[in-house]
Amino acid sequence: MAVPYWPDELDAYEVLRAVEEAAARAGFTVLEASLSHGVPTLLVQPRRDVKRAFEDLMELLMSLRIMPVLRRGPQGLIIRAVPMRAVKKGSSRVPLILFLATLGTLFATGWLLSADLPEGPLVGALMYVGAMMAILATHELGHWIAARLHGVTVTMPYFIPAPPPISIFGTFGAFIQQKTPAPNKDALFDIGVAGPLAGFVAAVAITLIGLPLSKIVVGPVRGITLPYIPAYALLARLVLGPLHSIAGEEVHITLHPIAFAGWTGMLVTMLNLIPAGSLDGGHIARCFLGPREQMALGVSASLFIVFLSMAFPGLYGAWYMPMAFLALLMALSYRHPGPLDDVSSLSGWRKLLALVPVVIFVLCLFPIPVP
Repeated sequence: MAVPYWPDELDAYEVLRAVEEAAARAGFTVLEASLSHGVPTLLVQPRRDVKRAFEDLMELLMSLRIMPVLRRGPQGLIIRAVPMRAVKKGSSRVPLILFLATLGTLFATGWLLSADLPEGPLVGALMYVGAMMAILATHELGHWIAARLHGVTVTMPYFIPAPPPISIFGTFGAFIQQKTPAPNKDALFDIGVAGPLAGFVAAVAITLIGLPLSKIVVGPVRGITLPYIPAYALLARLVLGPLHSIAGEEVHITLHPIAFAGWTGMLVTMLNLIPAGSLDGGHIARCFLGPREQMALGVSASLFIVFLSMAFPGLYGAWYMPMAFLALLMALSYRHPGPLDDVSSLSGWRKLLALVPVVIFVLCLFPIPVP
């Protein structure tokens, strides 16, 4: 009997038999096989490493256009089979238009930031565009490379323009969209962590280029006081040396557009590492937690950022409040599905590597004083 869950040309019972046979070949002992609401479902017990067995099962079933999903149920391990949808090739027109628009808004922002530069606003605007695109593109390239290495199909990057009256950055960042799910927690972790790590390294490099071009000003200055980022303050201390008040006058750093791009890159990295929803931090957290626990962590992290903003207004002002509430909304509205294999654990060395994004998040957010 054909089941509407599957395409008309496939018989659900034939699919069930195919999945059962493939599971046995991949290294699972099938304890029970049934159709649950039209979904081929197996209760299994692995005869060898679960992660390897499921990878072999995926390889056997993907050629049949069947996608297996491994979950832990009350009776044991459950394999469900769903139809593998054809991945539609997306149009490159929209990403290209957004990319060009983002170049325009970055250029306009860089022009305004460079009004007082000796080189003139044109040169300053071009340097700002180059610096910001280097950070954003490096971040998205990290995601793209990790996805391709794990066989996950992703879109081209979508850059989000933001005209100067709306944002002082010229952009709201960029993102790529997964067309196929991550096969296991290792793949989900690599995809989630690759972007922030690559973007942070790029932000540090851009900062080291921009800080020597910045000006040290004694006394009152015009401009906007940026929220405190300990990692950025540490780099400023290393590059520019200690800044002491002179004759009672405060000393300030007027950032060069390239240095401002580096600061923005660290801000973007911190925001992406909030463990909420589908943010990069959400992907990383989902490798260690279930969907409910990850949601609770995302809500807690978002509320903690609100608390920091209120507890240290001199350091953060009201900058982080809208960002924290956006992350809170994402945490409450998005239930992370996890990878196809949500049973096998993360590899040991990746568990150690997870400390790196945590350290970066702390260094970009917490009010750690720099001597």
